[in-house]
Amino acid sequence: IMAKVGGAVGGASTATQAGANSSKFNDIDKKYQFYKEIHKLTDKGVIKGYGDGTFRASDKVTRAQAATLIANALQLDLTVIKEPKFKDVSTKNSHYRAIAKLTELGVFKNSDAFKPNRSLTRAQMAKILVEAFELQASSVKQYDDVKVAESAHYIGIIGGLNITTNVGKFNPSGEITRGQLAAFLDRTITVKRS
Repeated sequence: IMAKVGGAVGGASTATQAGANSSKFNDIDKKYQFYKEIHKLTDKGVIKGYGDGTFRASDKVTRAQAATLIANALQLDLTVIKEPKFKDVSTKNSHYRAIAKLTELGVFKNSDAFKPNRSLTRAQMAKILVEAFELQASSVKQYDDVKVAESAHYIGIIGGLNITTNVGKFNPSGEITRGQLAAFLDRTITVKRS
């Protein structure tokens, strides 16, 4: 699955990319904890801000939006795709091609429903990152609040690679924000390049 990790253009369909230098977004201060990661990914065209100059770092990320961001980070060719069998993802969905390609590659399971508008959880994010970027770790971290074996495997890998810096608890059912996903993606890209 792993393609060149880097700089395809993409993001929310209503988004536009701001200038190339300095702070691009009027709602992110340089003291914001994921400031550098967000700007690195916007410079690479992986993620965008909105037309009003905001990034909206605390907005939740949907499953469909996550598919587009992962496809952008992997620089996937979305021109040729196989139609997925999701009853709730129409070809008119702006994230359709990314969802289809990642399903074709086995990152998402082709089932009845994709639930594109549902917020992405931290456990789902861990699985998607491990599957999409083919991550492996020589040692995995354990978290007190991760009880499901499959989730523990994926979460343990991103913990072992320091893609997540959580200690003790992971909060697997917590919903991912745009700022958090930018940080996770940036760290994943760094791991794959090293």
